[in-house]
Amino acid sequence: MKPAPLPTACASALRLAEIAQMFWQAAECAFPQAIEAAAAAIGEAIEKGGKVLAFGNGGSAADAQHFCGELMVRFQRERRALPAIALVSDAAVLTACANDYEYEEVFARQMEALGKPGDIALAISTSGESANVVRALEVARRQGLQTILLTGAEAGAAARFADLVVAAPAAATARIQELHLAAYHLICERLDARFASA
Repeated sequence: MKPAPLPTACASALRLAEIAQMFWQAAECAFPQAIEAAAAAIGEAIEKGGKVLAFGNGGSAADAQHFCGELMVRFQRERRALPAIALVSDAAVLTACANDYEYEEVFARQMEALGKPGDIALAISTSGESANVVRALEVARRQGLQTILLTGAEAGAAARFADLVVAAPAAATARIQELHLAAYHLICERLDARFASA
């Protein structure tokens, strides 16, 4: 059944229709396959004893925390706790590093301490240009971690150090963030299915 015409006076309804169109377009490009690949890589790493180290700035920091919360506690199905650490969560570490070194090192320093071969470094950056995200991915790769980047259509400098790029097909920051939320919820859904009986 065809939906009723949108009331042109309602800006929010028009914006929601625009977002819905964006999701349809995202479903028809390489974005879903990248999500599936990320879910598979994370699942395999966890099965082999690895963990996820997630990080980003601003809204992406909140996304890193959100994603780790879904893994450590639960998403939609009962399953064992999955090891994930949001590198944005320790205020003492972040502020000490920013004060004693520089902000560019706040995630890299933690990656150096916590990252091991077999782990996943999950970077979230709408622009892919955040210096601290690029630096952490560089350190992660040097230490033998598999690196995944959630970013926008223009992947930026961080893509150079990413084994897998999950590029949301959008340019506006808010739209990229909305696609990122869908992406990591879909990853959680696949991990729920993979570990539900574990």
